[in-house]
Amino acid sequence: MNSHKLLRWTAELPTKPGWYWFKFVGVDYTPQDRKPQIVEIKAIAGLRFCDGRLPNEIKAWPGHWAGPIAKPEAFNKGSE
Repeated sequence: MNSHKLLRWTAELPTKPGWYWFKFVGVDYTPQDRKPQIVEIKAIAGLRFCDGRLPNEIKAWPGHWAGPIAKPEAFNKGSE
């Protein structure tokens, strides 16, 4: 059963901790920079890339967000 909600891109900043998709927008970024990536919001004042890097405050990021990403359901062996 797939109970995950459909995520949509928005320019509004996340309002709670969790994992989010993020992509930079604007002409000042290379195509590589604009590729979607997953970041963890530890607190509303800051965030962390999934590889551990710590960027500036979240409000300084010109981009689009989607999330929070739902946690996967528990794996039940034999239900494949």
